Amino acid sequence: MKRLLYLAPIAFLCSCSGVGTADPVTPPATGEEGGDALKEGYYIYVDKATIEADGKDIATFTVKDHEGNVVSTEDNIGTRKIWYVNVADDTRLDAYSTGLTSIVDGEYEFAALYNNVKTLNTVKVKVQNRAKYEVFHKNVAIFKITGTWCPNCPSMTTTLDALGEDADEHSIVLACHWNDGKYSVVYGETSLDLGASAALHVNPELDVLGAPSNVYDLAVHSDVRTVSGVTKEIMQRRIDCPATTGISISSVVMDGSDLKVTASVKASKAGDYDLTCAVLADNVNAGGQGSKDGLYHHMVIAIDQTNFMNMKNETRFRLLADEEYTREFVFPFGDKVPAADMLENLSAVVLSLKKDASGKTIVDNSAHCAYGSAAGYVYNE
Repeated sequence: MKRLLYLAPIAFLCSCSGVGTADPVTPPATGEEGGDALKEGYYIYVDKATIEADGKDIATFTVKDHEGNVVSTEDNIGTRKIWYVNVADDTRLDAYSTGLTSIVDGEYEFAALYNNVKTLNTVKVKVQNRAKYEVFHKNVAIFKITGTWCPNCPSMTTTLDALGEDADEHSIVLACHWNDGKYSVVYGETSLDLGASAALHVNPELDVLGAPSNVYDLAVHSDVRTVSGVTKEIMQRRIDCPATTGISISSVVMDGSDLKVTASVKASKAGDYDLTCAVLADNVNAGGQGSKDGLYHHMVIAIDQTNFMNMKNETRFRLLADEEYTREFVFPFGDKVPAADMLENLSAVVLSLKKDASGKTIVDNSAHCAYGSAAGYVYNE
């Protein structure tokens, strides 16, 4: 049996991008009086006015001085003298970026900073056709490895709470309490709980497990806990694994002493899939060091043990494009049925599973639904 040791990691951020040049499609404005000479300062150019929203097509920026000398050189980018700034919200692209890639449709306007001096002009780039590459809205499943005993874990909670709108709208958090007594959920026939099992699923050779850390889509395990770092992990999952399925949840209800979740999955691409489910609880008052206020949210309290990380032959199914499959999940509470006010704190997360190129089970997409509610398919338009 694999034994995991505790380690509180130090977060770090590393970003890199290839360096290129741009042949401008539109020159910047000339002098005030319409002459050929440019004002003294810096100007930004872009080689494409439109790119595809596949996360791979790139609109490459170049920065020049008023005499036409390129200042966005590899050395200046490498020493962070050059930054590209989204004019709408004044946010910067990652350090070492040479241009814009995106998986979000829209029109974007950028300026550049060279030695903290802003360019005298801006350039616009249109990003289009996301639905061509991904029919369904993608939610990255974030398995947060945490614990009530963990003094560093509130930092990850703070990070996840501070994610920008786009990252927040494309992720679902499942808090997996590791080595945490009654708050841990044991997975499968081993004595390991869900948090450790998820990390080992990604890396079977793992000997040291950090808390807090995250497992993304059962495909990537990362200790990074900065907002920019987590945002990058979410974006990279959306680029590397666009959803080929959508999920709808028609009901999350109590039937006697059983919680029943009914969900459907629809494919945009033919393939082998599976469907599994977890029950989450909010406002759990557990005390300890792992929360800022003693309350815990998104806490996994039950999972479908038959196939949560394993597409077994008896549960997996084949879908053709536009075909739909429905499954009901039953979670018995026995004599511990939650009171009505506690039911309001329960929700369900349904995961569609598939195999990656190496044959490992990963999450293709996920959906979240509060108790007593329903959640339909969400499409990229």
